[in-house]
Amino acid sequence: MLAAISILAITVTIAIPAMNNLNIKNRLKGSSEKLYTDIQLARSEALKINNNIILSTTSTCYGFDVTPSCDCSTNACLINTSLSKGISFSSSYTGTINFGPRGKITDAVNNIVSGSFTLTATNSTSVSLKLSGLGQIKLCSDTVSSYPNCPPP
Repeated sequence: MLAAISILAITVTIAIPAMNNLNIKNRLKGSSEKLYTDIQLARSEALKINNNIILSTTSTCYGFDVTPSCDCSTNACLINTSLSKGISFSSSYTGTINFGPRGKITDAVNNIVSGSFTLTATNSTSVSLKLSGLGQIKLCSDTVSSYPNCPPP
């Protein structure tokens, strides 16, 4: 009986951290898939209304709106999304990002720009969304096996 309890205790000690890592990775995948879907929605809305859709980001949220006053941290956007606990957000873009009426990604003065967003979990796994200026979006990761590896910079 004591041996069975000892084996059970060892198994639980090994399994709990593995389950926690799996939970974090699933939250990261869910957040990156949501961002991917929201970017697709913003692009299609820009085409539909023939106007720019503007992206606002912080390290913990992002939002889309037709006005530059969009601030995801105060829920002042049409689409507001807070990231899951333990997931942080970074961007290679500086300033305003627009999804234009022709499906292109532009800066504040309508120059076509490419870049990436990276979502990082507390266990150092990350997923990147690579965006071409013409609107193509690719998910990639060097640490999450369900996505292709990211190309070198």
